[in-house]
Amino acid sequence: MSNFKLLSLLLLLCIALTTGCAGSRGSIKAMGDVQPAVEDKLASYKYLSLQTSCAPGVQVPSEAIKRIEELVVTNVAKPGAPRMLSAAEPDQDASLLLTCQMVFERFEEGNAFARAMIAGAGQMHITASVSLLDTNTRNQLAQFKVDKTFAWGGIYGASQKITDLEPGFAQAVADAITGRKEEKPKSKE
Repeated sequence: MSNFKLLSLLLLLCIALTTGCAGSRGSIKAMGDVQPAVEDKLASYKYLSLQTSCAPGVQVPSEAIKRIEELVVTNVAKPGAPRMLSAAEPDQDASLLLTCQMVFERFEEGNAFARAMIAGAGQMHITASVSLLDTNTRNQLAQFKVDKTFAWGGIYGASQKITDLEPGFAQAVADAITGRKEEKPKSKE
């Protein structure tokens, strides 16, 4: 094999190992339409209270919950979102406080060996129902289903862990909360 082919193969392998869908944003599905009046109400909040729980039969390690919560709180405070929120402080004015209830419905770490053998086997999944509530009235303002799945195979698939999916999942949750849309690649004109 020529040096050029070997170098090209090594470069391709390095790119495959350091990029891919594990870190990309998860998917967001609105459970119903968010009306303009609700959008205006959501824009009035300045702080976020994030509450997490697990659906019956779903087990999520406490360390994973803590990591995901921290990532969500960090991402909702990023500039550029239609609704930028800060983490709630104790004794926060409830009229400025948006409550987000995140219920994990699926958390599967998958099987690295199965992913190494064939793409699609040993998949990893994180799914949650995300409800946005008015803290004063407890009225639900919006609800979303957020999902992040990883199914790559080979060396890349085997090298990924559930912790590699968490940032993309948390970004999708934060985007649902803040109303940030996924950035589309700019077309060349």
